[in-house]
Amino acid sequence: MALIEFINQIAFSSLQSSELNLCVMSSSKPIDLVAYGATGFTGKLACGYLAQKDAAFQGSFRWAIAGRNQTKLDVIKQSLTSNFPQLKSVDVLVADSADVDALDRMASQCKAAINFAGPYSKFAKQLVEACVKNSTHYADLSAELFWIAEMMESLGEAAEKNRCKVVHCCGFDSVPSDWTA
Repeated sequence: MALIEFINQIAFSSLQSSELNLCVMSSSKPIDLVAYGATGFTGKLACGYLAQKDAAFQGSFRWAIAGRNQTKLDVIKQSLTSNFPQLKSVDVLVADSADVDALDRMASQCKAAINFAGPYSKFAKQLVEACVKNSTHYADLSAELFWIAEMMESLGEAAEKNRCKVVHCCGFDSVPSDWTA
């Protein structure tokens, strides 16, 4: 599943009746989607896409940018709001990938998180765990197959029990690995 497809399904298809969309839209969490790692190259591109889509929804969709550095996140938000003034309401969440409590607080506030902060085997395990614990859907761009297998083995049952989707390889980076499989 491509990342843009995943974003569209989670965030922008309230008229669709897919299982994932119904699960996300029925949650009582205040934030629909968090873009974690928003200050990196791919995170900035995804936030630009979300900003363009957000303009069409006139406030019915609530999303946040997140990462480890408040100053860098504020710069991203300022850049987004200069082109899309309605984004002044976009939340900025600070959570370092090593701060389990901050990741838990972030995951408890959102229906879904997309992670752009890699390498995933080094920086993402605690975020995936926090998402599963809080029944928050999770997606990333990882192509680190050893790490993905580890996550499936250690968190698969809990994710199923908590009715949340954990989707790895949602992007271009996964294509070369898929071709060689």
